[in-house]
Amino acid sequence: MGEILAHEPIWQRSGGAESRAMFFAPYLANAESAVSKLAYLEVGRASYNTIRQADSFVSAEQVHNFLNNPRYIEWHALYILLLGVDAKPADEKRIRAAMARRAQFDQTLNLSAWATALIEIDGEEAIEWLEAVYLGKTRTRSGHGT
Repeated sequence: MGEILAHEPIWQRSGGAESRAMFFAPYLANAESAVSKLAYLEVGRASYNTIRQADSFVSAEQVHNFLNNPRYIEWHALYILLLGVDAKPADEKRIRAAMARRAQFDQTLNLSAWATALIEIDGEEAIEWLEAVYLGKTRTRSGHGT
């Protein structure tokens, strides 16, 4: 707690929110539930760039365990983003399947996180799919919608 209070003046400055999130990022992997939840709250509201950096502190096993726990389904967004950052083939399959289910059944819970993870793994192809499925647009070769 003392360390947090000592950093508070720095975090009040411009750009301090991102340094605050990076301070808490290593605590995402903390075994103490209260500590990891606090870290989640801090990192979860950071920029996507900072979240991508926080990925280095969380093991793939921890990401999978968290996402497999329905108790925290409303908290899954950060871990969905982390899943997409260093996605393995099985993770990519999971992300694509999750997006297909959301589109098929018009589900919106954590939709933005799943969509971001999809873009992380499939890039432009994901953007085209999202536009076609959610916006009803198709692109021509010039990249413009029809």
